[in-house]
Amino acid sequence: MACETLVKTGVAIVAGEITTSAWVDLEALVREVITGIGYTSSEVGFDGETCGVLNLIGKQSVDIAQGVDRVKPEDQAPVTRD
Repeated sequence: MACETLVKTGVAIVAGEITTSAWVDLEALVREVITGIGYTSSEVGFDGETCGVLNLIGKQSVDIAQGVDRVKPEDQAPVTRD
């Protein structure tokens, strides 16, 4: 799972690949965070209420997930010696 955020000149971009079954209102979350830290008008340099929010989150590929996901110890197969 990898997710990055970029905020610049009236737009917030969230991009990356994620494996989840959860649903998040990403636009609302981004606006809440931006306005919550005080960026509420163009007079302060950025307006979280009117900025564009670009969601570029995609599903993580199976190949990448296999390489980065961790298996819980209880889910691992036991090691046996012949």
